Parts: sequence; structure tokens; C-alpha cells
Amino acid sequence: MDRGRGHRNRPGRTIGGQGGAAHGGEQQRCARFAVRGTRYAVRGTRYADQRHYAVPRRLVDLHGPDSGLATLDPSLDWSGDSTYNLDDPGDLQVMYQTVLNQAATADDLARWLNADTLRRVLP
Repeated sequence: MDRGRGHRNRPGRTIGGQGGAAHGGEQQRCARFAVRGTRYAVRGTRYADQRHYAVPRRLVDLHGPDSGLATLDPSLDWSGDSTYNLDDPGDLQVMYQTVLNQAATADDLARWLNADTLRRVLP
């Protein structure tokens, strides 16, 4: 089920590219993200200071799939093309990046990531 994605980015997705937050007019918009109980983030704060990341307690808790096809929940991948062939290195990399970026809980990470595979694919 290789769709020719290989190591390339899927259309419409940005992975590891240069973000627009530090460039020109984009900075104005970024300063307006809503933050816990306040209407807008404080101007000049960074996205990283406000983004909350899910972290597993232990790597051995990650028992997700490591081969075959995996279809992510819409809460993690709402692109309309959320099925990944984990036997294709490019698909595997994109799925792991998607899960790491979008997971809201440690349970999301445990369900979709595999500890041995994560160690292998992360630089």
C-alpha cells in the first residue's frame, strides 16, 4: 500500500519546517492564542512555553504497533488519510511524528508508539 510517500512530507502537512511564528506579520497572530483562563497569550511569549506535551512515565509503557497498517484516531490525525503502512520507513516516520505532536495523553502515546521502534527511528 505504498503511495509513494517515502520520506517526503504528505501534501498539506508541515513537518520540521521553518514555522511562520518568527516571521513578519505571523508574530502578531501567534501572540493572540488563547491560554488557560486568559483571553490571549502575553505578547512575546513563545508557543513552546504554552504547549503542553504528553510524556509517558516509562518507555516500556509504549506498546503500540510496530508493523502492518495503523489507522490513527481522528483526534490525532484529521487529514482524511490517517492510515499508515508501518512497514514503509517514510510512513512510519510520519506517523510517529504525528503522534508525538498531537498526543494529548500518555495513553495516546502508549497506544500508538512502540518503545523499540521509537528508539530505532529517533535520531
